[in-house]
Amino acid sequence: MRHVLGITNEFSEALQRKDHDIVNAILLVRISKERFQKLREDGWTSLFSQVSSFCQKHDIDVPNMNDDFVAKRKVTEESSQGIQLQELNNRFNELICLGQIYSSIFSPIEVLALNNQLETYVVDMQSNKEFSNLKRIQVLSKKMVDTKKNIVYPFVYHLIKLVLILSVATTSVERVVYAMKVVKYRLRNRIGDQWMNDCLITYVEKDIF
Repeated sequence: MRHVLGITNEFSEALQRKDHDIVNAILLVRISKERFQKLREDGWTSLFSQVSSFCQKHDIDVPNMNDDFVAKRKVTEESSQGIQLQELNNRFNELICLGQIYSSIFSPIEVLALNNQLETYVVDMQSNKEFSNLKRIQVLSKKMVDTKKNIVYPFVYHLIKLVLILSVATTSVERVVYAMKVVKYRLRNRIGDQWMNDCLITYVEKDIF
């Protein structure tokens, strides 16, 4: 259920927002349909493996898919997915790691949501002509805001902002480390923290001073 609800999460949230972003809502219908279809065609074995692992971990009897009754149930479940697809028709690995590393920003629940959101985002981007020729992440970030994709995919947009900030922060840190080698040399190796901090600020920002 978590996986199924994850597929439709962005679509559900788009319908509940007050901005009535119909363009993205209609697009998310198509993406949800594609992901459900992919789950029907390619995801059953993986899904059943996860269910079996969960059952074994919690001492629950693993369903026997060769049993006649369970086989009928499997057909029923696949038919249920077909009904969900029909209902939509009638009605309308590095980034994940980054999310896990920054646990102060992304909670464990949000990392799970990010996983599903990224799958939807990838499907969206692969078929979206507006995003086909973007070459820089700064341009991607701006385009997401222009098309309201930052609202549709908030966790993905948060990651993109994080990547943009990290590139600036890394450069700043490198400048400070270089400055430390200049300010705190062998004959001045007992310099206090406050004095060193003051010296570093004036050296790193020497253009301003």
